[in-house]
Amino acid sequence: MDYQRVVEERNAVNRFPVSNGITLIEMSEGYARAALAVTENHTNPIGSVHGGCLFTLADVAAGAAAASYGDKITTADASYHYLRPALNIDRIYAEACVIKRGRRLTTVEVNVMSEENVVLGRAIFTCIPL
Repeated sequence: MDYQRVVEERNAVNRFPVSNGITLIEMSEGYARAALAVTENHTNPIGSVHGGCLFTLADVAAGAAAASYGDKITTADASYHYLRPALNIDRIYAEACVIKRGRRLTTVEVNVMSEENVVLGRAIFTCIPL
């Protein structure tokens, strides 16, 4: 599979994250990495990156990792743990790794991190192939 082409295609058609500054930057079998260039539009009243942005970033990476086998997928369940506030950060990343790929469900673990690799949040997504 030409993963670079898939990354370009996903960034072109996945309008919600792209319109919010999130881009898929890397993908391989069972793995994906996405990034968000933080602007003040992404922050909440205390100046931290809004939790919805962090969750969406994780969701984009998880979906790409689950789809990296060539399947079309949708999220069935997700759990996100906010570990640290994303304060004074210019760019954040989400790294997703498939931890189990079954016939009906794929489970993906995601770490959301600062540029300095400080873990800001951790998530588990369960995806279903369509």
